[in-house]
Amino acid sequence: MVSIFLPLLLFRVLLMVVAAAATAAVLSVRYSDSAS
Repeated sequence: MVSIFLPLLLFRVLLMVVAAAATAAVLSVRYSDSAS
């Protein structure tokens, strides 16, 4: 059971980190575009 849940949990955490990084990148690009 644990061997099934652990990869799924790690995948969801990784997905959340990637999504947060992408969102931060998009926001920073938009902010720099509007600032200049």
